[in-house]
Amino acid sequence: MVDMRSISAGAYINYKLNTEVQNNLKLKLEPNEEDMTVLITNLHGIRGSISFPSLSLDAVNRKLVTQYEYPLEQSVECIKAVLEEAIMESSEMLNSYAATKAELIYRIKRCLQREAEATILKLKEHVQAEMFYVNLEHPDMDLSVCDPVVPAVGPTKVWVITDSSKGAAAEHELNNSAGDGLSERSKQLVKVLMQNESTQKKVQYLMLVMTKYMEIVQKQIADLTIKYILCFLVKKVLDYIKVDLVPTLLELSNFASLTDDCEEDFRLKEEMEAACLCLKEALDAIQAF
Repeated sequence: MVDMRSISAGAYINYKLNTEVQNNLKLKLEPNEEDMTVLITNLHGIRGSISFPSLSLDAVNRKLVTQYEYPLEQSVECIKAVLEEAIMESSEMLNSYAATKAELIYRIKRCLQREAEATILKLKEHVQAEMFYVNLEHPDMDLSVCDPVVPAVGPTKVWVITDSSKGAAAEHELNNSAGDGLSERSKQLVKVLMQNESTQKKVQYLMLVMTKYMEIVQKQIADLTIKYILCFLVKKVLDYIKVDLVPTLLELSNFASLTDDCEEDFRLKEEMEAACLCLKEALDAIQAF
């Protein structure tokens, strides 16, 4: 019979999945312009800059998608906590059978912990798959919006500051004294790159492509997380309770000790039923008299 007085654990899980879990996965995955500038330049390395380095897509994708690992763990733990609470509340009907109750809770919680860890592992494996490959052929990937900023293909001068508004270009002189160190010179070089029109066009294109792609990744992970939690955590724990729990208890070496308190309760119940039957017979006899 469906309870009409309070929200069930199943309905509460549905609420958690569509609020807390979804909020956990709403990450702001936006590439950093300066990071992208350094990345593109480092991928070119000693080679001349001619075209857009495709490996930069993979590098950015890995850095952004890896941010999902902790929120996914939080999401599984969130639903695990609801299941634990439901188990404890349901077990209250066994308060008269302390040993049996303790054994049941222990077995179910162990199953819950095992399936929660397995679910987290499966979700992390999906994240690893997302990190491994950027699917630019995805049916929802619309690259036409990137057409206006597609960088030109051809040799370009990278180490100059360009002012596109005036059509001027100026060589940037660096202080290459040994005392500066590579880190200090790196800061100066990044400033040059941030003002180089060719490099910034590549950066803008990379950022736009990855922003569009991350929208797809976020939808996929949000959808998959709900399905994995329900299938590999909630369903498996319920299946264990319905199918495997009783056979597991029967196979325990201490099963006899678990039934001692139950047998005592059954004995008292039988005595109470016998007493009630005698009382009923006495009342019937009095009424007949």
